[in-house]
Amino acid sequence: MPLTSYLRLQGTAELVFALVLLAWFIPKKIAWIVSALSCLELLFILFFSPQFSITFRDLGVLGAAFTLFLLLFRDFSKETFGRMT
Repeated sequence: MPLTSYLRLQGTAELVFALVLLAWFIPKKIAWIVSALSCLELLFILFFSPQFSITFRDLGVLGAAFTLFLLLFRDFSKETFGRMT
C-alpha cells in the first residue's frame, strides 16, 4: 500500500474515532470498542515509530484513551453483569 493511501486511511479512521467519541448518543459499547481500538492504534504508533520526540505527545493521549476504556468497561460490565444477578 502506498504511504499516501495509508496516511489517508489512518486520518479517516482517526476522524471517525473522534466523531464517535464526541457523539453523546452513541451506545457505551460502541464507544468502548472505539476507545480500545484507539489504545491499540496509539500503542502501535509508540512501538513502531522511531521518532520518540514526535511520539512523546502520544503518551498522554494513550493515557486518556486507556482511562476512557477502563471507565466505559466498568460501566458496561455493571450493566451487563448486574442484570444477571
